[in-house]
Amino acid sequence: MLSCSCGRVFPVIDSVPILLFESRHHFKELQGKYGATAVAGYCEHERASRASDKIDNRTKKRFEYEWLRYPVCFEEEEEKIFREEIQIDVSHFQNKRILDAGCGMGRFTRIAARFGGEVFGVDLSDSVFKAKEITQAFPSVHIIQADLLRLPFPDRCFDIIYSFGVLHHTPDTKQAFHALAEKIKANGTFSLWVYGKAGHYKNFVTNPLKKDRAKFIASPLMHRSYWLLVLLREKFSSAIRMATVMLPHPLLYIFCYGLALLGKLPVIKYLTFSAHKDWRVRLLENFDWLAPPFQYHHTKEEVMEWFNEEHIAVQSILEHGFIPKTGLSGIRKQ
Repeated sequence: MLSCSCGRVFPVIDSVPILLFESRHHFKELQGKYGATAVAGYCEHERASRASDKIDNRTKKRFEYEWLRYPVCFEEEEEKIFREEIQIDVSHFQNKRILDAGCGMGRFTRIAARFGGEVFGVDLSDSVFKAKEITQAFPSVHIIQADLLRLPFPDRCFDIIYSFGVLHHTPDTKQAFHALAEKIKANGTFSLWVYGKAGHYKNFVTNPLKKDRAKFIASPLMHRSYWLLVLLREKFSSAIRMATVMLPHPLLYIFCYGLALLGKLPVIKYLTFSAHKDWRVRLLENFDWLAPPFQYHHTKEEVMEWFNEEHIAVQSILEHGFIPKTGLSGIRKQ
C-alpha cells in the first residue's frame, strides 16, 4: 500500500498502484491475501472521500469490459497506427519521459516503449492489469490506475504526452486537456486526437483528408454532400446512444455482434461504427462507440484554441478518413 501525506491510503495490486479515491474492492482483495491488519485504517479515508470524489463507475466498468476482451494480436498494424497518429518522429523518444494518457490495455504503451523512452501508462479502468501483462518485457514501462483529471504527477514533468481517443470520454474534454497540459515540460510535446464533428462548413472544408479519400470528394458539390452526411451521421449516433448507454453492457455487447456482421458489407459498413477487416475489432469498436456514458465531439478550431490557451504551438494536424478525427500535435513554448 501507498500512504499519502494527506492521510489517504492507496493499494498496490500486482505491481500496479491504484491511485483512485474509490478503491474499496482492491482493499478487500488485499485483505483476503494478507489479513485484516494489512488494510487497517483505510476505511475512514475511503468513506470520507466517497461523497465528493466518487468517479463515474459506469465509464470505468464499460471500458474494463471492452479492453479486457480486445484481441492482442495486431502489433504490426498498431505500430503503423501509432507512428501515424503520434505526429512525432519516434527517434525523439529516446531517454524521454512519456505519458500515455488513457492507455487502456496498453497496446500503444507497448509500442512507445520500443523506441527507448520511459513510459507511464495511466488508465481509469481495471484494463491496467492487462496493460501490465503485455508490457512486462519492458522495465521502462510503469502502469498506474488513476483518473486523468487527478493525475498523480507534479506539473511540468513529462517530455511527451499523447492521448488517443480518450479525452472525449471524460466528463469535460477541455478540462481533461488542461489537466494533462499542466504536466508537460517547456519545449515538451503534446499529441492527441479526439472525435471530430461536422461543425461549420467553412471550417469543415479545411479539414485535412487522407489523399486516398480526398480524391473521391474533389468537387465542391461532393464536399458539401460529404459534410451533410457527416452531420446526419452525428445526429443518428446521438439518437441511438440515448438508448445504448442505458443498456447493461453485456446486452449491448451482444447487440454489437450484429453491427460487426454489417461492417463486412460494402457501403453499409460505413453506417456502422467500424469497418475494420477483423470482425473482433469491429465488435469492440462498435461497443466502444455506443457504450461510454460520455462522448463529446470537437472541431480542430476548438482544440487549436485549447492549445493556444496553454501556449502550445501547433506543429501538425492529423489527416483522417471520411469520419472526422481531430488530431493535433504541438510544442509547449513556455
